[in-house]
This record gives sequence, C-alpha cells and structure tokens, in this order.
Amino acid sequence: MWNQLFDFADHLDVIGAVAIATFSQPDKAAAKLADVLAGVMKTVEALDAEMVR
Repeated sequence: MWNQLFDFADHLDVIGAVAIATFSQPDKAAAKLADVLAGVMKTVEALDAEMVR
C-alpha cells in the first residue's frame, strides 16, 4: 500500500513540488508542511485506532 502511494506521488511529482516549495520559501513551506503532517498524523492515528478494534 505505501509503495503504491509513493509511486503515485512520484508520478504526480508531488515530492519534487514540495521540495521546490520548501527550498524557495522555507518559512511558509515549513508552516504548511507542519499543518499537512499534523493532518496526516491524525489520519494515521484514526486508521490505527480502527484497525485495533
């Protein structure tokens, strides 16, 4: 599953776009990245909680 997600992100060049945004505007990019990672973490925690039940 993770492999497919990374392949899909690579296909859309999401990783490259994030890297370019991070290096061109580090302060804004860092704040947005922190928000995105917090959202991803909530999603992973919710999935983890449902998988344990």
